[in-house]
Parts: sequence; structure tokens; C-alpha cells
Amino acid sequence: MAVLLLVATAVLFLANTWPRTTGPFGNSHDGRNGAVWASGSRALREEGPWESRLGSVRQDGFVYANHPPLMLWSMAGSETILGERPWTSRLPTVAATLASIGLLYAVARGAGIRPIAASFGTAVAFTSPMALLYGTMPDTPIFSLAFGAAILVLWQRAWLGTPAPRLLLLGTSVLAALSGWEAALLAATAAASLVLLGRSRSDRRRAGISMAIGVAAGTVGTVLWATWAYGSTSVLLDQMVRRSSGAGGMTPQLAVDNQL
Repeated sequence: MAVLLLVATAVLFLANTWPRTTGPFGNSHDGRNGAVWASGSRALREEGPWESRLGSVRQDGFVYANHPPLMLWSMAGSETILGERPWTSRLPTVAATLASIGLLYAVARGAGIRPIAASFGTAVAFTSPMALLYGTMPDTPIFSLAFGAAILVLWQRAWLGTPAPRLLLLGTSVLAALSGWEAALLAATAAASLVLLGRSRSDRRRAGISMAIGVAAGTVGTVLWATWAYGSTSVLLDQMVRRSSGAGGMTPQLAVDNQL
């Protein structure tokens, strides 16, 4: 019954969002986000990885590398294989949202929630207006949700004494850091908790160290990519400190407040 409910949730999500998934990009939040990332994907596919600096430099000369690049690269792969269409541009995000359904169910089960209750809670989440409206939009918070949920599953396993293989911990953490800042922060928090709070358990510490190495590698990769795109770290640092406000007189406290 739990599995059937999860499948029904995925089918309902696809049926409800299919017109937006296949529709053209317009003058909307979805359209502007999709246009930014799809333009980078086109540059990567048509100009090549060097000229486009791995998709960060568009064909009109605009440079955008404020967020980790895995969604951009996944979009380029989807469009290369299936052709450049609105639904292929949105496919990585849609696939990540569908994967999140199963992964968040696994998180609930790992927390001790019974199968029917866990599947019902997951169904409520993914048929909510938030999920149905934004679940297909090409943007890193939506795309990285699946990787964040995967990190939670691996963290639960490690905390309960049955850690996943080191290579899986390392690889998932790298992908999480490359998928979005939110997933990178979550993975770093999970790694720190295993290392710092699991001192009496060597298996927890080893899992935490593997995750920490993966997060560090993915984050450094993002920073190097952005630095190559912009020619320095100043643009990325300015985004981290000021966000989009451009407010003057910035202090460390205001920077933290902006991020929160």
C-alpha cells in the first residue's frame, strides 16, 4: 500500500505539471530561471567546454556562475541526448523531484515512521501547491532537494551504526555540494555531526570524514569554476555577503542576516 501511494503521488505530480514541463519558457519566475540555465547549457553544447567555461559564459557574453553547476551540466547532457526542447531543459529538475519522493519516504522510514504514515506524509508534501508549482522549475534549490534527501538517508544510516560504503558517502557528498548551496550546507552539517558528536563510535567518525572530504571537494570545484568564469573570486564573494540587495555599509552580522 505504501509503495502504491508513492507511485500514485509520482503519477499525480507528473499529470499536474506536464503542461508546464512541456510548455515554453515565458516572462515568469520559471521562465527567467529556465532561460538563464538553458542559455548556459546551449553555450556549453555549441561553444564547447573551454570557450563557454563549462557553461558559465553565454553566447551573448553574459556570465553567470553564482550557484553550483551540476544542474547546468545535467541540462546540457539531457539536451544533447534528447534534443533542445522545453521538457528536456526541465528534465533534470523533474527527475530530481521524482527521486525526492522516494528519498524523503526513506528519510521518514529511517526516523521510525511506519510505512503507510511515511508514504502519506510524502504524498501530502509532493501534492502541495509548493511542490506542484516549483517542482519542475530549473533552479538549484529544487534540483538539489534530491541530493539533500540522499545525504539525510546516508546520515541516518551512519548514525544508527550501519554506514554506507565510503565511496558512496564520498560520491554523494561531492554531488550534493555541486548541486546547490543548500545541499552543500546540509552535507557539511551532517558530516560535522558525525565527526564531532560521534567520537565514541569509529564507524560514525569514518563516515563523517568521508562526507566531509566529498563536500570539501565539491565546494572547491564550484569555487574554482566560478573563479574561472568571472576571473576572480570577488563576484561570488559579493553574492555571498550581499545577496542581491547591493546594500552599503555591509558588516559580518548583516551578511549573516542576509544569508539567513
